[in-house]
Amino acid sequence: MKVNYAVIALVAFLALYSLAAAAFAFNFRGVSDWAADSYRGYWKPLRLFGADTPAYWRFAGAFMLLFGVMVLVWIFLQIR
Repeated sequence: MKVNYAVIALVAFLALYSLAAAAFAFNFRGVSDWAADSYRGYWKPLRLFGADTPAYWRFAGAFMLLFGVMVLVWIFLQIR
């Protein structure tokens, strides 16, 4: 059986991507609050789409988590 290192690297990257997304989605150790606080006080164009609110970061994290899991499932279904 031939080992495809590109697929292994992609799966590892997507796993880390999904873990980082979960940290934002579930506000692990206040990471969403910290990200929102870091945008407060900036010039308005830098705070596009409500980046200074924790709910924005939680939603973005949930979206990232969904995308990462969907791509991982798709890869595993293609490999089988």
